[in-house]
Amino acid sequence: MADIHVVIVNYNAGLFLLRAVDSVLRQPFVSRVIVVDNASRDKSMEKLDQRAADDPRVIVIRNERNLGFARACNLGVRVAAAEFLLFLNPDCEVQDGAFEKMANLATKAGVEG
Repeated sequence: MADIHVVIVNYNAGLFLLRAVDSVLRQPFVSRVIVVDNASRDKSMEKLDQRAADDPRVIVIRNERNLGFARACNLGVRVAAAEFLLFLNPDCEVQDGAFEKMANLATKAGVEG
């Protein structure tokens, strides 16, 4: 069975962030969602804090300033340890079954995490 960690870099994504995280948490094989926040000033992280308190799969990393997308991704990678790692923008919503199909295709193709 595949193990997937998802890294989401947030910067003022608003309600999109929570919808993205919720869509990821509904997927099978996901054992961790790592949200790296680049010093957002909106309320997106306040709403995510409750989700993180309710679900131990949600890991939050807060940067004191905007480090940019690539550096924030690298911070997320440091916390990830799954067979598969996916970077997801905060304005995306994962359709049910998408990760399962991805993991099955990667396994059939002989891709190693």
